[in-house]
Amino acid sequence: MFLDEDIVIAITIPFMIMFIVSTVAVVFIRMLKHREIIEYAKRGMYPPYQMVGSKVPTESFKNGITTTGVGLGITFGLSLIGIGVWLIAGFIPLFVGLSLMVRGWLEMQAGVQDPPEDWPDEPIGFEKQPEDFDIKL
Repeated sequence: MFLDEDIVIAITIPFMIMFIVSTVAVVFIRMLKHREIIEYAKRGMYPPYQMVGSKVPTESFKNGITTTGVGLGITFGLSLIGIGVWLIAGFIPLFVGLSLMVRGWLEMQAGVQDPPEDWPDEPIGFEKQPEDFDIKL
């Protein structure tokens, strides 16, 4: 028994729309972040330390706890059906979460990465005022 062509189209179109919208949103957010970093550079300022791409090790650990919890929940829910190949759907997020927790723990043992000592708190280049720049967003 094959599905009718209209049913296949009705099922695939919403997923395609969700994929396209989420992809456009991710690209737009990254583009705005890039423009913000460029504006800091134009003004002679350093961007905030978190914007440059550094992550606090505890963030990885927190994400690992959440992912492990989701994996445990899915594994437990699917185990009520019985033991079978479908348990892989729960084991994958479970072990991804465990690996994130191990990574976060190892990063915490190495020490939290603080901003460099020479990282300025004040903007550089006070001779130019923000009104002197032609900003087009």
